[in-house]
Amino acid sequence: MKKHCTQYALLFLVGMIALFSVVANAAQQAPASTKPEHATYSGIYEHPITLKDGHWQGAPFIEEGASRPTVGLVEDFRLTGDLDGDGEMEHIVFLWENSGGSGTRIYLAVMGLQEGRLVNLSTTLIGDRIQLRAGRINKGKIELDVIQHGPSEPACCPSQKATRIWSLVAGKLIQEETQLKGTLSLVDLEGVEWVLFRLKMKEDLSAKPEVTLRFDGEKIVGKSGCNRYFAGVKQLGNGAREISIGHVGSTRMACSEQAMNMERRYLEALEGVFQFSFLGGKLALTWKKGEDLHTMLFVSRTLQSE
Repeated sequence: MKKHCTQYALLFLVGMIALFSVVANAAQQAPASTKPEHATYSGIYEHPITLKDGHWQGAPFIEEGASRPTVGLVEDFRLTGDLDGDGEMEHIVFLWENSGGSGTRIYLAVMGLQEGRLVNLSTTLIGDRIQLRAGRINKGKIELDVIQHGPSEPACCPSQKATRIWSLVAGKLIQEETQLKGTLSLVDLEGVEWVLFRLKMKEDLSAKPEVTLRFDGEKIVGKSGCNRYFAGVKQLGNGAREISIGHVGSTRMACSEQAMNMERRYLEALEGVFQFSFLGGKLALTWKKGEDLHTMLFVSRTLQSE
């Protein structure tokens, strides 16, 4: 368990670092003064920090040491809505912070436009290694679906589903309630078509053939770039996020070299999957090849009624 916790903590941190690296590319058209990638944030440390291209690093804790405080913007997970009833839209973004240890703290920050500049109105800590599943603005309040730590769970491996709610009162975020919704399981992945976003954290798949994944009881099905595939899947233990995927079968169509190469790599990775979680609103499947660990990311697409 200790080894798995350490591996997951490192993967979580590496994942957040990889995700911030493409944040700036998504908003190059907007002036720097209106982009959260270049905004100043308070409430994380005793002093404000200013991001540059979605990232900030402080001085090493020890002179010439490698460990230093680091903050990054969570990629592609933002909300917009009127939180204070003034008719103006607030922007809600999320940041991760690491101070050199295994923990990665997740923050919620509310931003507003003042004289043409994006200003941090309030920032609050959500928690250490909290997983963000989904979010929305409902009746002027922020609602977040998260995976957090249940009673006696190790810090690395939260499995408690919850919806947490905040309101903005007099310019300050106030958490109103937490609705506990049971333990995360494979059932929570059903009813959605998952579309591959990254095969590895830093690998852009924008030009690749679409790869999909659906969970249906004790099996998975999908399209692997060319062919349809299928396999068995099991969750290992009650409440655990460890899973096992059986031998993958598929149809035998021939496609372009690019599609077939993508299919081969994806199916090989799929058979090495041993854990599922959420990272920045995306489904994360951690897989192993030899001694190397990687994480696939999927975005959700609601299934049409059949």
